[in-house]
Amino acid sequence: MDVVVAFFVANAAGTTLLWIARPAAHASLSFLSSRRAILEIAMGIAAALGTGWHAPLILVASAVITRVVMAVSYSRWGGIYPACVHIVRAASLIVTLLIASLPKSSLYFFAR
Repeated sequence: MDVVVAFFVANAAGTTLLWIARPAAHASLSFLSSRRAILEIAMGIAAALGTGWHAPLILVASAVITRVVMAVSYSRWGGIYPACVHIVRAASLIVTLLIASLPKSSLYFFAR
């Protein structure tokens, strides 16, 4: 189940990057409609919420990854390119898998 959640969250993170950067994105990335973007982002959030207490960690980590890649790509290249979306999706996938694989007993470690 963690793999399915990771794919949904990674897709939502990439879609978020595309949706934020729509006007300034590379021409090949301008196919995204608002309805499709909102639906994909909502599915990623819903999948993350299904992980229980891991959800806030997963959502914050994906948001940080998205913002960092966006800031770096704007400062270096002046916009979002297809490679940036792939980087966000891959990094979000890895981080989501790592966080979701934490045992449920880790909650006691964070609660101390």
